[in-house]
Amino acid sequence: MGVHASVQDHLSARGPSPDWVVSLAEMIQLIQGSSAAISSSRAKDLSRVPIIGEALESIVRGYQVILNSDIHQLSPMQRETIEELVLTILNDLQNKIENPGGSNND
Repeated sequence: MGVHASVQDHLSARGPSPDWVVSLAEMIQLIQGSSAAISSSRAKDLSRVPIIGEALESIVRGYQVILNSDIHQLSPMQRETIEELVLTILNDLQNKIENPGGSNND
């Protein structure tokens, strides 16, 4: 692989990957600014637990859609709903990650 190998190149070198893995790797690279190799490795690792990996890909895809949308056209209530929902999701996920054996939302 050359110096500028793409996410797809890195994933192809490891064998076939579902479309959601490629999408997730590309979004990891875009959002976090990580290299194609690291982004691909992270997405491939998440593919070992497909239900979680696919869910994360959906969350990130939704994040990209909202980020690229004109939020200013939304009403204050709509913006507040998005903010509250995202904060609740963030808090719940942080708690779940920090306490994987805990009883919250198991």
